[in-house]
Amino acid sequence: MGHDLRFALRTLARSPLFTAVAVLSLALGIGANTSIFSLLDQVLYRSLPVRDPKALTVFHVDDHSSGSSSSDNNQSVFSYPMYQDLRDRSAVFSGVVARAGVPVSVSWNGQTERARAEMVSGNLFEVLGVSAAIGRAFTPEDDGAPGAHPVVMLSHDYWVRRFAGEPGVLNVKVAINGHPMIVIGIAPPGFRGVLSGENPDVFVPIAMKREVTPTWDGLTDRRTRWLNILARLKPGVSPEQAQAAIRTVYRPILEDQVKQYHERSKRAEQLILGQKLELQPAAQGINQLRQEWEKPLVALMALVGLVLLIACANVANLLLARAASRQREMAIRLALGAGRRSLLRQLLIESLVIALAGGLLGLLVSVWTTSALLRILPADATGGWIAATLDVRLLVFTLALSTFTGLLFGLAPALQASRAEVASALREQRAALASPGAARFRRILVVAQLALSLLLLVGAGLFARSLFNLLRVDPGFRTERLLTFSIDPSLNGYAKERGFALFRDLQERLARLPGVVAAGAASPGSLAS
Repeated sequence: MGHDLRFALRTLARSPLFTAVAVLSLALGIGANTSIFSLLDQVLYRSLPVRDPKALTVFHVDDHSSGSSSSDNNQSVFSYPMYQDLRDRSAVFSGVVARAGVPVSVSWNGQTERARAEMVSGNLFEVLGVSAAIGRAFTPEDDGAPGAHPVVMLSHDYWVRRFAGEPGVLNVKVAINGHPMIVIGIAPPGFRGVLSGENPDVFVPIAMKREVTPTWDGLTDRRTRWLNILARLKPGVSPEQAQAAIRTVYRPILEDQVKQYHERSKRAEQLILGQKLELQPAAQGINQLRQEWEKPLVALMALVGLVLLIACANVANLLLARAASRQREMAIRLALGAGRRSLLRQLLIESLVIALAGGLLGLLVSVWTTSALLRILPADATGGWIAATLDVRLLVFTLALSTFTGLLFGLAPALQASRAEVASALREQRAALASPGAARFRRILVVAQLALSLLLLVGAGLFARSLFNLLRVDPGFRTERLLTFSIDPSLNGYAKERGFALFRDLQERLARLPGVVAAGAASPGSLAS
């Protein structure tokens, strides 16, 4: 094998133009597939950076209860008393945690800005097995009596961006919605909570909800649903066992809850008691990105797969033409005693060398392509959950794809070349070009290339047309030289009347600025899609 590899490298080096064309063709195809696979892997299969993520599960229920609900995702939400009941009565979990995301205003060093807060139960970091990079993480004691522990943790990205990565920020007071809270720790790099696509700036205990959401409390109200609940299975407990156990616990909780409702109809009571609590896998957390990106990425994966097939057909055609020119060489080697199996192995090794070189170059193409795709997206489209990076899974995928590709395009030409007839090939070097089988196979490859290329061209044209139509949609107002922003005075304790006065004053001041033609305000926003 070592001798065949060295011979393959020397042979390919003597045909630099052929080698360059083949490697570049495969690099584009393999690079495009690797790039889209990288996005698919991060969106669909990348686990949370926590301890044993496969043991995590998320609670889901088709809720028909009356009352209000608030959520930043499509997963089921529960009230805080319901979370406490499930946490305290479940024996099949080593820990049950809860979270909810809300906007807040953070004031420090005389400056205030909007930020995203993650309200979490005090045991979240302990159950997930996540330690603070600096300082300490929350403990269950930090999530005790409402308002008793004004503490906050900063995400690593927010700490670097807002506080310049200064370790001295520990034990410093920052104001969350005007309420002073002490910074006790910095979350580790790469940890962005459990909701994919979101990158919280600060973590606050759920017990501080009244300060974090001043316009609505509802901490003890069973009719107010706003928390996602996740749990970690105990070692040795299967998902099926946990599912059966949680259903026996959930029914009595619902019965106790119904008794606390003063006004209820028989129909509403039946709907509530008929709810079924399901446990869904949560190794990826609450995967909001999957719901948004799965279908587009699968469509892109199919398209780049066609690109790779075209590249394989192209290289196979080149190898067939090259094999025809090497018939005398193969005939001489056969005449000297070489076996057809050894010739086949030699030619396959040459194909694999080309494919692996294309895969190596394809890694660079994939990084560039992924970076370009991410730059096209809005800055907050993925919340930092997707990046153009190389890891072991991507390297293994590229190696496997390159090997498969090398066998795919190299097998037929290798079989054709190793079947050379010694006598006829020695008499006429180009005799194989007239072989009906070889000529027919090459024509099939050309037709396949043209058909796949036409399919891709039509698909690209339809996508481009759709994009052009979307860009030309008339929103009903002029979009040029238009600036928008949002503020929420209620987060800083403004009453409704005082908030309206602030908006009027702000609108008047903006209208007087040089270059401003007009200023207006709306809620929730006339420009919202």
